[in-house]
Amino acid sequence: MKKSYLFSYLAFCLTIPLLYISGDDVPFFGMHNTTSVSVAATVTTTLSSSVSGNTFFEGDAITFSTTPADGTNYRFYINGILKQGPDNSTTFTHTDGFFDGDRVTVTLDKAGDTGTASLVLTLNQINDSGRVYFNDFPVAQSNIKICNDYTGLQLVSSIAANVNGNIIPANDPRYQWMSSPNGVDWNAIIGANQESFSPNALGENLFLRRDVISTLNGTTCIGHSNVLEVEVESPVNGGIIAQPDQVICIGESPQELTVNDGASGAGISYQWQKSLDNITFADVTDNAISSSYRPATVTQTTYFRRLTKSTTVGCVDAPSSVHRITPPYIWTRECLTLPIPSPFVMEASHPTNLQAVHWQWVNRGEPPPAWAV
Repeated sequence: MKKSYLFSYLAFCLTIPLLYISGDDVPFFGMHNTTSVSVAATVTTTLSSSVSGNTFFEGDAITFSTTPADGTNYRFYINGILKQGPDNSTTFTHTDGFFDGDRVTVTLDKAGDTGTASLVLTLNQINDSGRVYFNDFPVAQSNIKICNDYTGLQLVSSIAANVNGNIIPANDPRYQWMSSPNGVDWNAIIGANQESFSPNALGENLFLRRDVISTLNGTTCIGHSNVLEVEVESPVNGGIIAQPDQVICIGESPQELTVNDGASGAGISYQWQKSLDNITFADVTDNAISSSYRPATVTQTTYFRRLTKSTTVGCVDAPSSVHRITPPYIWTRECLTLPIPSPFVMEASHPTNLQAVHWQWVNRGEPPPAWAV
């Protein structure tokens, strides 16, 4: 009687199985691990995600939903690891991050039967959004000053974008340049869909960056490059020479020339110029780089002006108004032999019409008493 009881006990222990649900290898552990059987899931079950095409962008929080809704003991797994359940919730939200190829599975019970479904996630990844910089300037320089209406600004790529492990070509339309007046509110620049970009003339301060856009399985991801800042300054003002045109007499030197309303301050420099025809100007070579300038004595009519220069990118040198200096005229003596023909006309012309012409008749060096000057 004692042996029979022991035999029955052993037989009972050996018949307890390890149970699996077929199709997804999700284990339900029993009391023994030496024997297993497969039981087919018979409840039609669906599993969907909150991301289009089960495709996500790094950092996305994803919600999973399952049907039917009238089951029990819902369990959600990621790569076979139980994350939620068993409970009666038909949804599961995961916020701890996913990896490309992660498998999410749900199991449920209903009226003594079981159901299971799974899906695989795909990562839409922007590996590198790339970097941009101002052409002809250091790569690390993120700010530049330009003159109003300057058209030579060039933004070029130092690092191309990389999407899902692939380098994006230079003219790929997945590039999109963006602009912002404040660095916060961004707008797409129409037609700027390339690796490098040359904007039109700018009339105001602007922030610029280059986006890269990746659309995979209906999911769109956007990556941003570094931001470049452009400060736009008003054009340089050359100013107006304060002194009126000069007519100098013999022995006199021209007065110093100064300029009103011209640009000044940091980044501003000057160069005085002269011309004999008021058309072609050349730099004055005697260190004429101050804000004011005193010309040397001239022997013919000469025109002066001051160029104002700026170190700001794209600023055009701005000339001041022109100042004219007319030198004294030395008239040659005319000798007449008596008798003087009658009538006698002596003509004189003055190229500038700036000086009154005075005649003095003399007789052997002395003016006749009754002759008028």
